[in-house]
Amino acid sequence: HGMCCFEVGIWEANKMATAFTPHPCSVKGAYKCSGTDCGDGAKGERYMGVCDKDGCDFNAYRMGATDFYGAGPGYALDTTKPM
Repeated sequence: HGMCCFEVGIWEANKMATAFTPHPCSVKGAYKCSGTDCGDGAKGERYMGVCDKDGCDFNAYRMGATDFYGAGPGYALDTTKPM
């Protein structure tokens, strides 16, 4: 058994890239899954589960803001400096 629920990656980042990633599910609330509903990657069922394991991220660079986040003074958020 496993526990499936909607999850949001509020800030997935390193010094070069950042993303905000929702992982929606096709069920409401917390859900006790078993078998294929859990989306077991080791069994080749990753995309058969009730939740989106990859998510649908928002990455500023891919959206056209190529100077928003990165290492160096050419970025609005310079990751070489404390934030």
